[in-house]
Amino acid sequence: NIGLQKQRVISEIIVNPVDTNIVYAATMGLYFERDENRGLYKSFDAGATWTQVLFVSDSTGIIDIAMDPSDPDVIFAAAWDRIRNNKESIVSGETCGIYKTTNGGMTWDLLTSGLPREYNGRIGLDVNLMNPDVVHAVYTDSENFFKGIYKSIDSGETWQIIPNSSNELEGVFGGFGWYFGKIRTNPNDPNDLFVLGVDMYRKSGANGKWLRSTPPWWENAVHADKHDLLIDPTSGNMYLATDGGLYKGSLYNDQWYDIENIPTTQFYEVGFNPHDSDKYYGGAQDNGTTSGNKETINDWARILGGDGFRCAFHPTNRFKFYASSQRGNISYTNDGGLSFEQGSGFDFNENTNWNTPYIISPHDPSVLYAGRQSMYQSTNQNTLLWEKISPELTDHSESNLLPKNISSLNESPVLEGLLYAGTADGNIIRRDSINGDWLYINEGLPQFYVYAIEPSHDFEENVFVSLSGYRTTLESPMIFYSKNKGEAWESISGDLPPISLNDIYVMPNYRDSVLFAATDAGVYYTKNLGKNWARLGENMPLIPVFDLELNPANNQIIAGTFARSIMTFDLEQIDVFSDFEPPVSVGNIERNFQKEIKIFPNPSSSIINLEFSITEKDKNAELVILDASGKLVEQMTSSKAKNQNIQLDVSNFANGAYFVKAKFRHTILNGSFLKVD
Repeated sequence: NIGLQKQRVISEIIVNPVDTNIVYAATMGLYFERDENRGLYKSFDAGATWTQVLFVSDSTGIIDIAMDPSDPDVIFAAAWDRIRNNKESIVSGETCGIYKTTNGGMTWDLLTSGLPREYNGRIGLDVNLMNPDVVHAVYTDSENFFKGIYKSIDSGETWQIIPNSSNELEGVFGGFGWYFGKIRTNPNDPNDLFVLGVDMYRKSGANGKWLRSTPPWWENAVHADKHDLLIDPTSGNMYLATDGGLYKGSLYNDQWYDIENIPTTQFYEVGFNPHDSDKYYGGAQDNGTTSGNKETINDWARILGGDGFRCAFHPTNRFKFYASSQRGNISYTNDGGLSFEQGSGFDFNENTNWNTPYIISPHDPSVLYAGRQSMYQSTNQNTLLWEKISPELTDHSESNLLPKNISSLNESPVLEGLLYAGTADGNIIRRDSINGDWLYINEGLPQFYVYAIEPSHDFEENVFVSLSGYRTTLESPMIFYSKNKGEAWESISGDLPPISLNDIYVMPNYRDSVLFAATDAGVYYTKNLGKNWARLGENMPLIPVFDLELNPANNQIIAGTFARSIMTFDLEQIDVFSDFEPPVSVGNIERNFQKEIKIFPNPSSSIINLEFSITEKDKNAELVILDASGKLVEQMTSSKAKNQNIQLDVSNFANGAYFVKAKFRHTILNGSFLKVD
């Protein structure tokens, strides 16, 4: 780390090829606030110290820089007005323009001759290697669409728009030009141009037309959304960075090859298939919903497109599950994922979260809940027919021009109909029963984005919430706990480091003592209701983690990361059973952790008997049988009887070892048996 911490977003770095101690760093600052920690910075000592050499405004950073290869004191810098937080999003402005220095940054000129001076968006730059007097700039308009390409043949003194480019490249940015902003030229031919957007387009020759230089994204040959292009002037090899990885091509043909195999997928949501516990699922940024495991690391199945998010599985029907993509496109399958259908009934005039929350009710798998600005319910077994069950729950008075939405929701596993919803504008709302009123329960909480709500698995009154200050200047973990359904809250952030927090997971059957927290720098856990936290594992880098789930069959925590794909942690490593600390306020509830189920005869070729006893407070719960690999082979529900005696025919089971798990509200029981012929 060589500095510029306050400048936050570093968009480009250039090293002077003559004197490598001279380094330029283009910075955008912290998008969430206006300050003077942005602009172009220069170091004379290889980064030991930095000096700001170009500052435009407190909302304007430098998004791109280009150096004259024949004179490293000549530098072009593209300024971009950009603010993004929970109340405003600015992507264009009067300060967006191109600056030039001829003396290494001592003085700068704003270039205007032939360039647009009205509101502009993001700008990309290229100085040609063979003829550095030729400079190109690609402009985005104030609505995030392609505006035009401008060319200078006198090192930026005068500019002309390239004719016809507006028509031929009209859709290159797809309406989100803030995401792109790169133009490149063939190092050996300044008239051979490349513009990067959803697809990459190429224009060969002074009078040539713009044509796609990569297959269109829907053909899946080269991934959509192109972000950078490097061209080797000697070999003609090209290296293309996309949302889906790195590709290699050539100036001389249209063939592209995927050349990297590194686990850097960005996962918003993760999970596992309860009917096949070694099969993991994840919703990925711009890579849809996908599934597989480490044994099939190069052959994960693509289930659904777009930006992928949550998968939810029917607990007893292995062929029925749900998957979603951006902005509330929730789909279902009745054939194990061979085909998907979208639901209906949403009010599309309502705003919805990029990651629209939805759940299957833990009490009735035919009931689903989803949130937009209002809460919705579906009770149809075979389709998704959404019905609005609440008034609008968001508060636009605090959000300026940005629409708000429900960002998280959950239902109590203990009490059917007890629903919670959290919003992007910092509200938390509770419904006590199926036909109850909606009550705001965020009094006493700071008003920040509600990332997750976790009702207790053990106690009807208890609920947890995590808030995120990521889009503000507050970098602080915020986890709160209520013992009375949100009527009063207390912080349990304890000694967590000062970083933003995302998801939380409350471990069932531990009196709400054992929690896991997904943060912007890895995963932390507590065994004493937040008094003390420790980092989970030693080999996860300091990376954002956005989702945590439990795979009980494999005794794993699953983490969805932005940088290291999906990672899992074996809970045997932290020995939760032996030394967790139940909170005193909960009371004295009997626990039967890790007690055995009596199984006989064992081994068996046909019939086995399962005998066990439970506490008076236990209720119906799931009993599962897993094979040696952890795959679910049998699932049933126990009765309320205190003494259980279940007979099971295993004659059709394959020979081998099997594990039995019975999970009740206050009890976890385990057993195993051997099937032989």
